[in-house]
Amino acid sequence: LPGHPQDEYECHDPGAVRPEGRRDFNLWMVERQESGGWSEPRPVPGVNTTAWEAHVAPAAGGALYFSSNRPGSSRPDLWRAGPGNEERTVTRLGSPVSTDLRETDVWVAPDESALIVVVTDHPEGYGGDDLWISYRGADGWSVPANLGDVVNTAEYEYGPFVTLDGWLWFTSHRRGGTADIWRIPVEVVPALGGAAARP
Repeated sequence: LPGHPQDEYECHDPGAVRPEGRRDFNLWMVERQESGGWSEPRPVPGVNTTAWEAHVAPAAGGALYFSSNRPGSSRPDLWRAGPGNEERTVTRLGSPVSTDLRETDVWVAPDESALIVVVTDHPEGYGGDDLWISYRGADGWSVPANLGDVVNTAEYEYGPFVTLDGWLWFTSHRRGGTADIWRIPVEVVPALGGAAARP
C-alpha cells in the first residue's frame, strides 16, 4: 500500500470461533518474508479482546486505527493502537470522532493527519453508511464533515481508501449494486481538499 508499511498486512478474521462457540471478529496479520512470500496469519498482538475488532487501517508509523465494541465503547467506536510489537497502548478516539452513533469503518492518512470515518444512519447523512472526513489539528480531531452526494447516497458506502496519486476508493451499494468498488478523484470531493492524500 503506498505510504504504508510494507512488511505487514493487517486484516480481520471473518468470524473466529472461540472455545465457547461464540463468533467474533479479530485483527490478524501476516508478515513479508525475505523470500518475498508471506508468513502464516496470526492475531495482531496487544489489540484483540473478546469483543468485536474489525476494519483496521494502518498508519505509516505503525499505529492501527480500527472499529470495536469493546468495553468503553458507546456502540462500535473508533480506537487507536499505538506502535508496538507485542504490546500496544489502545485508546478510544473520543468526541467528536466517536459518538453515540455507529462508527464502523475507518481510513487514516499515513501521517495520521486525517481520518475518513464510516458512520451508520447519521441523522444528518444521506442514509445507510456514509463517509465523513475529520482532520487532526493542534486541538485534536475536527468535527467530521460529510463527503457529500458526490460520494454518499441513500445506500451504503464504506471501505474507504485514499491513494497517494489522488483517488478515493470505496465500496457502494448505489444503482442497485451489491458491494461494488468505486473510485473518484480526490479533487472533486470538496470536503477532502486533497489533504487526506498527503504521505
